[in-house]
Amino acid sequence: MTSLGIGILHADLKLDNVMLVNHQDEPFRVKLIDFGLAMPASEAREGMIAQPIAYQAPEVSLGLPISEAIDMWSLGCALASLFLYQDIFIGESLYDVMNTVFEDTRAFLNLLQMLLNPDAEMRITPQQALEHSFVTMSHL
Repeated sequence: MTSLGIGILHADLKLDNVMLVNHQDEPFRVKLIDFGLAMPASEAREGMIAQPIAYQAPEVSLGLPISEAIDMWSLGCALASLFLYQDIFIGESLYDVMNTVFEDTRAFLNLLQMLLNPDAEMRITPQQALEHSFVTMSHL
């Protein structure tokens, strides 16, 4: 799926660039704005810098070939932000974002390991689980 279905990468899809049409004057519609970084999908090149950090698709971050799929990633990030009331990838740089993702993963895996400890005596208690860094988010 492409922006507008016409083979264009928006490349800057974020909540600031999504508008809702006044539903009292017109039928409900969503409009994308700010096509300043937009380009024909055929001109997308490997290693191009595109997208805000919090909405950046992995292939952009890794310098891999990009396609219309980067806008779908950004749309997913925007929808998650609306649903969760916060950005899902937080940071001012790629390093910050990746660090948050990896720290969050490490904390989750640590909690999971403690929950699934085969030794009942060593298994995490409810109170310890509530105080775990993944639950309190103190690792961020």
